[in-house]
Amino acid sequence: MDSSKFTQFVREFQFLKQVIAGLPVFTGNVNDVLVKKGDRNLLEVKPGGWCHDGGSAGEHSSYRHFWCVASGELVKLEAGQHTTRVPHGTRVNEVADQIGAQLIKLNRDVQYVVEASDEGWDWNEPNPTITVYKMQGFDWRSFYRPVV
Repeated sequence: MDSSKFTQFVREFQFLKQVIAGLPVFTGNVNDVLVKKGDRNLLEVKPGGWCHDGGSAGEHSSYRHFWCVASGELVKLEAGQHTTRVPHGTRVNEVADQIGAQLIKLNRDVQYVVEASDEGWDWNEPNPTITVYKMQGFDWRSFYRPVV
């Protein structure tokens, strides 16, 4: 992403600096910054990631981490993780609640939900995409339907 365009996004959304500081690995490059409206689909997402260690073939991984911006405060939402390791067959599966459930528990007036996501092999340079979901004007509390 063009550095001047990124600087403009950081000027508009100052919490992006804190989001980047909270990434698992950051090398200074951002693939893109997107701005979208929050919707029901966002509320149903379960934050998390996966990692497949293929031994000598390398490691392939992905993550989707989320933060909530409310009253100038940035709160990182819980995320699950699914990991497999070859040849040992080790599996770890942690699951997080949906974004809607986590926002209900926080009980704050949410202004934005921010997503940072990336996927790649261990030899690729991390290059996350950051999406800022605007929650103003979206009555997310009335749209969230918990999974039973």
